[in-house]
Amino acid sequence: MTPRSADQRRRPGFGAGIARRPGFGAGIARWPYRVVAVDATTGPACSAPAQSFLDVGVELTCFADGTAALLCLSNEDPAAVLAPTEMRGVDFICFIETVIELSAVPILVGLTRDPSGQQRAYAALDLGARALVALPVGCDELSALTQQFATRRPSSATAGAHQHITLDAQAHRVEVAGTAVNLSSIELATLRVLFDAAPNLVSKEELVEILSPERRLTVAYMTRVISRIRYKLGAAAPDQPHFIETVQSLGYRLRN
Repeated sequence: MTPRSADQRRRPGFGAGIARRPGFGAGIARWPYRVVAVDATTGPACSAPAQSFLDVGVELTCFADGTAALLCLSNEDPAAVLAPTEMRGVDFICFIETVIELSAVPILVGLTRDPSGQQRAYAALDLGARALVALPVGCDELSALTQQFATRRPSSATAGAHQHITLDAQAHRVEVAGTAVNLSSIELATLRVLFDAAPNLVSKEELVEILSPERRLTVAYMTRVISRIRYKLGAAAPDQPHFIETVQSLGYRLRN
């Protein structure tokens, strides 16, 4: 799924009155971590009262529908947003697109039992969501995920270069021989794993383990992600050989 432009994503009448705040959500998250959660249509997003989450360092604010959560985001600076694949008030994908357009707050996607939920969750990852978690989520799991992504926003993003590819994760920018390449968050994270490992090989199973410790992603999905990255890099430099080399039955590595 190819991310759409801001003009294509904007749906008539949606997001009116929601203010954009430059740099919103881009600083170091405060303690305790503030998390905005939207309850699913099938039940609460979290498995315990807000006080229980506060005990593990998460200040949880739950909303019954997506519209109320979006209005909150225009005035708050949360460390993360928990968005269920089924929510009231606004279409799930529209919610994801709006949060990404208005802020730099990491999105955690809550999986419900709806059969089509997984497909919507993968679409959200392609748009820029950071992780998947089964609902209702417990205190320790939400705390661990929030700390993981809240602390990564300012500190773990790095820049580097390999052959003709330049990657700046903090700026979410990839260039091939000076040509910008538009990668989704999951594609950028995957390419960064290959960068960190180069010139060594990374297996498909290792990619799943690194990018999705809870095994919400699959090897088949990662194969499709690699294919999209290879296509986008190749389109930016058609005169170059494939930048990502496949080692049959073993995995992937950046070509030297």
